[in-house]
Amino acid sequence: MQGRFESDLLRTFVAVVDTGSFSKAAEKIGRTQSAVSMQIKRLEAMAGTALLVRGNGPVTVSASGEKLLEDARPVLAHLDRAAANFSPETLSGSVRIGLLAEYGATYLPGILGRFADINPKVEVAVTCAHSGRLYQLLEEDALDLAIVLDRPRQKGGRVLMRDPTFWATSKAHLVHERSVLPVAVFGPGCWWRDWALGSLERMRRTYRIAYTSDNNFNLKAAVSGGLAVGVLTRSMLPDDCRPLSAQDGFPEPVNSNVTLRTRQKPLPRAVEAMTRVIIDDFKQDLRAG
Repeated sequence: MQGRFESDLLRTFVAVVDTGSFSKAAEKIGRTQSAVSMQIKRLEAMAGTALLVRGNGPVTVSASGEKLLEDARPVLAHLDRAAANFSPETLSGSVRIGLLAEYGATYLPGILGRFADINPKVEVAVTCAHSGRLYQLLEEDALDLAIVLDRPRQKGGRVLMRDPTFWATSKAHLVHERSVLPVAVFGPGCWWRDWALGSLERMRRTYRIAYTSDNNFNLKAAVSGGLAVGVLTRSMLPDDCRPLSAQDGFPEPVNSNVTLRTRQKPLPRAVEAMTRVIIDDFKQDLRAG
């Protein structure tokens, strides 16, 4: 390796990896595409190896690039945090965010970590609840924003990803074949419960509510353990469970969206900053997947 890596070059490298494109990286960091290309060539010359793999599809990272990426992200995060501490434009205040527990476990650590690196003086409070409760808290001005699973064909908000909803059962148990179907559902106020019980009525299926919880981790456990069948989404389906389809006598999956919703505008600057981090985080996760 010749010379020392410069933070500007590392930032460009990370932008290309995150966006999968030289042109999109250029837009993200406010440079021309040719400038981004020159910076990457310079960085690769300093590293003495190819850091990116160019092809017909999105730009991907090489094995050597993966190693550099592991070091580059925390270095840039520390620099951003240091700059924020001395910037007169440093954001302050608070952000109240709500989301389903499942999405909190999957996405929240990365979201909060990146937000704290950029905005160390902003206080964040998190509420986990089912979507019906989160809508209510937004209307009551008890939350600034919420990541919710919208009912099918619901309008408004910023769609973060598609996450189909369906009935599911344990692979090791034949719960769905019982004459009286045991079901696990959310409590009243969530559209999952309404859709689940409504579909059973339309199927004219005899059922009993065997498990009720407002936490989707608990519902997953009830389905995995063979206590009941339940309504889950594609991202929440455990490895030991499977979707129930029309061949099993159940309705087909319904299209549902993970959506970012906010309270009435204008939003405080700290809340706007959090929405940008959330949107970017979901974009990066979908590209990685």
